[in-house]
Amino acid sequence: MLSNFCYPAVIFCAVTLPLECFAQTGPDLSAVVTVNANSYVRDIPRTLFGTNIEWIYAGYGIWDLATDALQTDIVRLAGGLSLSLVRFPSAADSYHWQDGIGPRAMRPVRMASPTGPLSAETFGTDEALSFASAAGAELMITVNVETGTPEEAAGWVQYVNGGGRRVTYWEIGNEPYLTWSGAPMAPSDYAQKVVQFSTAMRAADPGIKIGAVGGENYGQYNNVVPGWNQTLLQTAGQYIDFLAVHNSYTPVLLQPDPPDVRTVYESMLAAPQSIRGNLETLTQQIATYVPDRASQIRLAITEFGPLFQTAPSSSYVDHVKTLGSALYVASVMNAFIQSPQVDIANFFKLVDNSFMGWIGMDNGAYLVKAPYMVMQMYSQYVDQTLVSTTVNSPTFTTPPLGVVDQVTNAPYLEVIATASADRKKLTLLAVNKNFDSAVEASFTLQNFMPDPAATVWTLTGTAPDANTGTQLFQAPGIVWAPQAVYSPNGRFNQGNPSEVSIQQSTLTGVSSHLVYRFPAHSVTALILTSPKTKSRDRVLAPQ
Repeated sequence: MLSNFCYPAVIFCAVTLPLECFAQTGPDLSAVVTVNANSYVRDIPRTLFGTNIEWIYAGYGIWDLATDALQTDIVRLAGGLSLSLVRFPSAADSYHWQDGIGPRAMRPVRMASPTGPLSAETFGTDEALSFASAAGAELMITVNVETGTPEEAAGWVQYVNGGGRRVTYWEIGNEPYLTWSGAPMAPSDYAQKVVQFSTAMRAADPGIKIGAVGGENYGQYNNVVPGWNQTLLQTAGQYIDFLAVHNSYTPVLLQPDPPDVRTVYESMLAAPQSIRGNLETLTQQIATYVPDRASQIRLAITEFGPLFQTAPSSSYVDHVKTLGSALYVASVMNAFIQSPQVDIANFFKLVDNSFMGWIGMDNGAYLVKAPYMVMQMYSQYVDQTLVSTTVNSPTFTTPPLGVVDQVTNAPYLEVIATASADRKKLTLLAVNKNFDSAVEASFTLQNFMPDPAATVWTLTGTAPDANTGTQLFQAPGIVWAPQAVYSPNGRFNQGNPSEVSIQQSTLTGVSSHLVYRFPAHSVTALILTSPKTKSRDRVLAPQ
């Protein structure tokens, strides 16, 4: 339960601001939701709750150089996420695993990429394995396909899995298709490498699961060499267990002068509609190009998250940390959960000293950001089975912006429902994307009679740009631009742990027909229990 993690860095149980402080400015909206607790959709893989870490700069502080041990605060915060997978070393195209083993004082200094920066190889395979274990997760390894060899990759498998340890998931390369890099690998070359790498790696351990990387362009999200997936799947589809894609970074502002924060955030929150469509396209490609293995080749989103811009001169570079970004994380997690082919998701990334880490810094102390908080809600409260939910909600339309196409009829209220296998618990997870108005939803619960009292967890904040107050690092030559502020009454510059919080409450008078008012810009988990399972009830299972 979230109440087990009431430490000062995260406001869950002890809250300084009541929900009434997060007041709406518009009239309530209305929605109608029907949940059929007996209508099985799919089992929800625990491997959807993964993250990314990197080797550079001692894993961005995961390895404490002063104590020569894991950084205890990062381990504690990672443990609060109930992580399943920790992907390492993420951007692997210049990484040679042999440089990161042995006595740390003897390891070389290497370039993190062909253009830098330099870093000592302090945080390598053994340290990453130790961290994943301490966080209660399994390591997922990305092997170097651009400057590495099949033999090197097979040696890595043998080093890890030949000594009593276990890494099941292995990914061949990281974004070699990327047209934005200016030097993408040819699809045929990569497909052949997948065959070679997979053959060598399975010889070292036949029980591993191997993923190839790809993607299909959609809208303005146009960064994959055309025809990549077809060539890859037709050539190497018999050699892989999953297709890894990075199709869920948004809004990625390409315009030199982005519009106001409201427009940018609304576009970001509409993007999961397009992402769902792209996941359906990828599923169809697998069925078309590898029909005999369509059910065996799964989808993995091995990097995803809010991403605005990367230049310090951008007025949006630090907006990854806001409540608006947390709403996006909840919505895109809904898309992954509802997409039957998706088995793996790793958010990018757990920690760094810049703007992308979901654990940041405040005056030298580690502090979580709003996206971390919503991921903790999902990892704690998404149950074993997705059940059928229909939502009739008011919608909104957004113009093309960044990599996001125009989106029409995006719902303000999203709801998914998950159930325990014995149907004694039903959890409703709802995202209200409206910045001004609460949504009053009328629920009909079919095949589930709840107890009259339910537990409610609500994530919200003082404004869409509210944040916990993490700070960007300061270094000679780095000048961070003043950040854009939401209008009206934006709170970006008032960052503080009390500005975004998860609060617990109790809902009484619950029945199979209930009404709940979801606050503006919020994520809510409604946890319903049933007194007992009657003898005629059955365990949920595929039909």
